[in-house]
Amino acid sequence: MQLLPASIYKTDMVQTENWTIPCIQIEDWPRFVWRGMMLDCSYQFVEISYLKKYIDWLAVHKINIFHWHLTDNQGWRIEIKKYPELTGKGADLGALGIIWKDTSKSICRVDRGFYTQKQIKEVVKYALERNIQILPEIDFPGHSNAVLNAYPELACDLDTTMDYDNVWCAGNPKTSEMIEDIFTEVAQLFPFEYIHIGGDEVSSTYWNHCKKCKQFMINHQLHDASKIQGILTTNLETFFKKLNKKIIGWNEILKFGELDNGTAIMSWTGTEPGQQAARNGNKVVMSPAPYTYFDMHQSLGEYAHWWAGVVDYQKTYSYNPMGLWTKDSIPSNNIIGVEACLWGRFLDRPNRADYQTFPRLCAFAEVGWSNQESRDINDFQKRLTQSHYKRLTNMDIHFRLDPPNTEINKGMISIIPPFYGAVVRYTTDGTLPVSTSPVWEKPFAIDSVQKLRACTFFENTNLSPVTAGISPRKIIGFKTSSLNDTIISLDLTKAIYSSGKWNLAIQKVSGDKGLRVHSVDFLKNGASFNKICKMKDIDNYFDGKTFGFTIDTLLVTDNITCFVTFEKDPTSNSAFDVTVVKE
Repeated sequence: MQLLPASIYKTDMVQTENWTIPCIQIEDWPRFVWRGMMLDCSYQFVEISYLKKYIDWLAVHKINIFHWHLTDNQGWRIEIKKYPELTGKGADLGALGIIWKDTSKSICRVDRGFYTQKQIKEVVKYALERNIQILPEIDFPGHSNAVLNAYPELACDLDTTMDYDNVWCAGNPKTSEMIEDIFTEVAQLFPFEYIHIGGDEVSSTYWNHCKKCKQFMINHQLHDASKIQGILTTNLETFFKKLNKKIIGWNEILKFGELDNGTAIMSWTGTEPGQQAARNGNKVVMSPAPYTYFDMHQSLGEYAHWWAGVVDYQKTYSYNPMGLWTKDSIPSNNIIGVEACLWGRFLDRPNRADYQTFPRLCAFAEVGWSNQESRDINDFQKRLTQSHYKRLTNMDIHFRLDPPNTEINKGMISIIPPFYGAVVRYTTDGTLPVSTSPVWEKPFAIDSVQKLRACTFFENTNLSPVTAGISPRKIIGFKTSSLNDTIISLDLTKAIYSSGKWNLAIQKVSGDKGLRVHSVDFLKNGASFNKICKMKDIDNYFDGKTFGFTIDTLLVTDNITCFVTFEKDPTSNSAFDVTVVKE
């Protein structure tokens, strides 16, 4: 298929082309045996018809593992015949399924729906015919609102308000019986050797206040309720051997004692947990969020998650799963693969899964397949934009296009297309560009920069996000090795051209280490007007972060500055860009 013109990917008849296939010999093999893609079908239920299309698209890109996230707080999506209420009640939670305690923060609905065992067998067969194994995920013991809504007797013996911290009751003997029954049915549906048990973000809040769980701790000589998860995981390891299956879980299951060597880790919070697991002798799939979480936004201000920074296809392509490790320091044969993940919170708009997946999956496919030394971002971008975009279009994939950049110089507007040959249309009256709007050709004057809108078009069927006004201005670039002080002073005056809401982004562009930010203080004419200090979600080493601020009024004489207080990893030699963009 790759040797033929892009029109081979069309679903309708092509009669006007002569196709020829060159006579060649190809020797090729993947860098990693595990090249996975996870789709969350709990937060937003996904129809079977779309799943099949999605699997087709994965196969085209030589992805060989489809990680099917089937249960979570938002819905239980897999039929378990012994426990019919799991889908009878657990697949239709309404507000109870929302991950946030404050339901006003919910930004998408939770659709009712589940997959019958007959449908699951159909999808498994469909995937295997395309050389894709399906990895099912059943969250345990956290992310449990759906199961506890269906079977409330499995909750701890206190207020069981459905919230993020809820867990299965460890002290209830029914818990071990039911979870083993569930995994028994799951094992019969999926031939793949691994089953994902989740295990991430498990809170011990309920266990700490439950009489049954306190007795469980006494019985197992535990002094910390968080250690309960380790006992539950160990019990599952023993049970899975009876099923002839292996456990894989998120990297939090590393915290609670030694794991069986047959248990694998999916390292999502960073690379260090994966390195630790590999040193311990466990198999590892690398999925660090700042490179592989496709629910993250692809540019500042986009409708998507943001906590791991901007994750565009360039950032994904830059990822080296082996880092700078040596074979002596990290057993490289224990790093069996890579996986990208698409969580469902922001998939409540038409074609959103396509948009969040592509073209990042194209970049990720090469991370998993090609040797590090053979990958080149410029070569990849040329192949992507000059030929592969056409393939994606013919496969009816609504992929994301990069928006154009806009600049102003001495009152003249220039628009920079995102790739060679890109068609960029623009307007100057604040309206959105359409297929009949002017095509950018040369610099022009404009009365109001704020009314400028520009957009990349591909065959008039696919549009990029709209660039409004002037593109984000890079304020500074720096390397952590060159920083002597713990405060960075930034002059934002030339980047801020109007009042309104703005974002300051600190984005890592190279290296393995991040920064730990303690405070960000915005000042106008020397007076602080917006200070972000000691926030939990930024007080960790990070690869990219966005900080919002609002300019109520702006005079031409105003000076806008910012002070970022931080500490760096002493071994860091990472490079960062600091950018300002209007929201």
